[in-house]
Amino acid sequence: MVTRRYYTLDGLRGVGALFVVLHHFAADFSFATAVRGYLAVDLFFCLSGFVLTRGYAGKLANGMAFEQWMGVRLRRLYPLFFLSIVIGFAGAMFGLPGSELSPVGRLMALDFNLLMLPAPTAMRAMFPLNFVAWSLLIEMLLSVQFYWTSKLRDRDIWCLLLIGLAGLFTLRVVVGYVSGGYSWHDLPMGLVRGLFSFSAGMLIARKTDGRHIVSHLAWAPLAASALIFAANPPHGAAYDLAMIILGFPMIVLASVHLEPLSPRPFKLAGDLSYPCYALHWTTFFAVVTIFGLSPEHSASPLLGAAVLAAFLYACHWLNVHYDTPLRRQAIGPIRSRNPKAKPERAE
Repeated sequence: MVTRRYYTLDGLRGVGALFVVLHHFAADFSFATAVRGYLAVDLFFCLSGFVLTRGYAGKLANGMAFEQWMGVRLRRLYPLFFLSIVIGFAGAMFGLPGSELSPVGRLMALDFNLLMLPAPTAMRAMFPLNFVAWSLLIEMLLSVQFYWTSKLRDRDIWCLLLIGLAGLFTLRVVVGYVSGGYSWHDLPMGLVRGLFSFSAGMLIARKTDGRHIVSHLAWAPLAASALIFAANPPHGAAYDLAMIILGFPMIVLASVHLEPLSPRPFKLAGDLSYPCYALHWTTFFAVVTIFGLSPEHSASPLLGAAVLAAFLYACHWLNVHYDTPLRRQAIGPIRSRNPKAKPERAE
């Protein structure tokens, strides 16, 4: 399977990460609220299923060992995950999320969360030191699943997708929403969201051949996803379900056939997306706490824009000077187990 960098998908990741930040903190800075920014997680899962299938299904079929595969995924996800938990632990000692825990509870949360495991604390959140890390747990579980399911036939992947679809409809009827995943009682919902969207991404990857056109139309999927995240329809849960099942798979399918005339902003958006997502919760919560902000006592949009710009610059710096170097250093030990293996390409 021929691989290439999908710049439009990079742009989609960037838009999704930005709207997650706006969803959580827009009201504190007098921005227009990104009502459905939480749906970016489902877009991320779909993108992951596509990218991993295009980039690694062939390598797994050719005998990549399980421990080597998990090393590839940990190399991609763990450096920024580790940093987010450490910052969250430090912030919890100064009134940020996690401060509700006792000192022993914080240490327990630190120990479990650093292992990418949910913390058995009294808090609802599985990751008290970085609430949004629940989706990274799902991402790792999907990576484990992918090692085995990447070799399955298309009809078997369709079965996984239908299981996820049945789970989504069941949760919509029984619970009334499909947007959870961060808390212990919502863990099944997070698993179902991941299973459906990841399987959809896998099937899209298997049914596309890499052909594409270069056009200004590459901006259209980004605009469509932004509109989805910003919408506030009257029947929110039904809307969420429709976007997870139809909206995002269609956007990803369109995006893989379109590439921008100038890929640089798309690449930059993709590079910023993961640090932005992984670190935004504690970073912005610290700013909100320092300035005493709330939706009722919000700051000016100018301050919000300044904070967002500074944060994105910090994400760029971390990508260049922290995350990328650590991932490159980790390639050697992983590759050395198979001297004949070709260098891995980071997605």
